[in-house]
Amino acid sequence: MAADARAIAMGTRDPSAKKTMLDIAADYDRLAKKSEEVGAPTGRERQTDAPGRPMSNEEQHQPGDRAPATAHYEELNVFGTQTGAVVHVREGDPLPAAPRSFTWRRVWREPE
Repeated sequence: MAADARAIAMGTRDPSAKKTMLDIAADYDRLAKKSEEVGAPTGRERQTDAPGRPMSNEEQHQPGDRAPATAHYEELNVFGTQTGAVVHVREGDPLPAAPRSFTWRRVWREPE
């Protein structure tokens, strides 16, 4: 995105617009550097609070359902995509509320 902002800046004749776009490019560069320093995910990577890999799609649970096991559960949106929300629920406790058509899926740890 920084490269796009620089390209726009180079293509404009208005000095004020050029300065603004170069400032935006510098902001993008600072954010990218900060993300690299903290190890933030880039591109299509997704980070969750619980280590491990998700269980199969067949094991999705509705909000309010009783947890079948004590574990971490990740929230899935209407398309089945992870939202990034992860909670720890004890066996038998209800799963937390979620937006309409969202579900919860158990996340398990890889054996060590």
